[in-house]
Amino acid sequence: MMVEAMAIRNRVERLEQETRFQNWLKFQRYLEYLSDDQLEHFVVFGFWRAPQPSEPPAGKCRVDSLSRKELIRLFEADERKRAKFAHRSDVEKTFFLNHAHWPEEACDECDCQQPWSDKLRAHYSRTTGTEGASVT
Repeated sequence: MMVEAMAIRNRVERLEQETRFQNWLKFQRYLEYLSDDQLEHFVVFGFWRAPQPSEPPAGKCRVDSLSRKELIRLFEADERKRAKFAHRSDVEKTFFLNHAHWPEEACDECDCQQPWSDKLRAHYSRTTGTEGASVT
């Protein structure tokens, strides 16, 4: 009975890993295929402008030409990077997205990107009608 439970747990873990990989791959393809305007909107607001971009056609993205082994290597590297930020709160992560540095670093001690973030947010708020929208 114990062996069966471990086998089931291992199978579930492999399926969860494959699902994370497929979601990562789909997102990487989107990122490569988006226009600069679409990508900027996503960076500023954290969501796609309606309507959501259609999935890129097969063969149109750099990742489409990579082997599964290469893709898994990139995915695992990305997973390791994500693990470094797992202990950070959502507030800290939002701060990092807006400033390009962590809250414990003073804005005047580094190359803070807050003015650039504010400029993009203001531009896209005016052009997309998202004034007052909650984007955090």
